[in-house]
Amino acid sequence: IADGAFACVDTSYRDPRIYLSNNLLENIPNDIGKNTNIRLFIHDNPLVCDCNMVIPLNFADSKAKCEAPHQMRHVKLTELIDEDITCVEEIECPLPSVLNGYANHKGPLKPGEKLRIHCYPSYIQRLKLEVLCQADGTFGDAVIPECEAEMNDPEDLEDGT
Repeated sequence: IADGAFACVDTSYRDPRIYLSNNLLENIPNDIGKNTNIRLFIHDNPLVCDCNMVIPLNFADSKAKCEAPHQMRHVKLTELIDEDITCVEEIECPLPSVLNGYANHKGPLKPGEKLRIHCYPSYIQRLKLEVLCQADGTFGDAVIPECEAEMNDPEDLEDGT
């Protein structure tokens, strides 16, 4: 939501409220967060509680929780204090390129997550290695599995099949 989107909200009402629950919001619009007259309801949104967040001054939604960063997940906004709100770079392992296949993930892996490799048709993964994202954002010394062309059994080739 763009800054200023709620600049026209009439705050002369006795108890002005804005309901933005279930809208996939990751942050609180600045003009709402800084307005002490508007009571804001924003539960069921994937809120990012970091140093970029404006904590509403007249916050009324006891069900709103942080979704990210990881150490803040499930913390209620009503329980946050300024010292909790920091910007910490989250460690992630970038997806590797896989010869004749791909890493089956939507995005980078978090430390402790297992890398899943899928091979293109007619290719197989001969080494079934468990490769985990490490705390330093690498896969450590692990060998990233590759996909190799599927070979027929040599006996089958002698029979002409």
